[in-house]
Amino acid sequence: MNPKDCEVHDPMTSVFRKTALERLSSPDRLDGMLKLTSPMSWLGIAAAAVLAASVVIWSFVGRIPTTVDTYGFLTYDYGVNSLYNTAAGEVSSLLVHSGDCVEAGTPVAEILTSTGQTVVVPADQSGMIREDLVAPGEYVMPNQALFRISPDSDSGLSVVCYVSQETALQLEPGMEAVIYLDGVGDACGWMEGQVACVDRVHTTAESMAAVVGNDAQTIEMLMSAGPVVAVTCTLREDSTTASGYYFSGAAGAEQVLYGGSSASVQITLGQSAPIAWVFPMFGGEAS
Repeated sequence: MNPKDCEVHDPMTSVFRKTALERLSSPDRLDGMLKLTSPMSWLGIAAAAVLAASVVIWSFVGRIPTTVDTYGFLTYDYGVNSLYNTAAGEVSSLLVHSGDCVEAGTPVAEILTSTGQTVVVPADQSGMIREDLVAPGEYVMPNQALFRISPDSDSGLSVVCYVSQETALQLEPGMEAVIYLDGVGDACGWMEGQVACVDRVHTTAESMAAVVGNDAQTIEMLMSAGPVVAVTCTLREDSTTASGYYFSGAAGAEQVLYGGSSASVQITLGQSAPIAWVFPMFGGEAS
């Protein structure tokens, strides 16, 4: 018998290549390092780790301000009053204007009545005219305000705003305030100030009238949600602007300010770590 006829043929060899079977029967490179990731993958993992670490650090050392928004008015430090009309008719001329100093009794306007008579309206107090409230040709009624006047010509401006009694308990002198004047373009930016005084009793309609003038609608709006407390904020000064006060925008340098102008006011109560918003035990407030 031919020895070749006695060879046993493994059916696997007819299906798989010989080299593949040899690798299965005797695997090599068992002592080699297994390559799990590429260098680019490690770079991505490192970047993610750095980002995660940055978020954790920021959550503890970063600061998020806690603020309260309210509404206020520019007012002169020594108060602002009004000069009132004495007769019904058409304003034929204004004899004084914003920036003029007047004495009590000084003629400030002429009113032409329906009978053709000209009535001269005198100032009932001394001070500086801060704002013209009417214009020639306008029809006015008795006791209508013609001008705003400050008793002291050298008085500066501050902001008086109104908050609820609950909010007033959180406010303290020295807290920072940002003031956005109504009717002023975005190019002027905002003004800056500090809380100077917080009343501890609620204000009255009469006290409000000294700030906003005899504007019953505004006073009613401010008091519609209940008793409010007056908060006075001083303004940051800037000798390079026309008003003498700081504006964040370049156009604010030429902005003229008037007592009685309304504004939105944002007061910063404090600052806290971001982690404290999720876990209050981790972060106290920091000024």
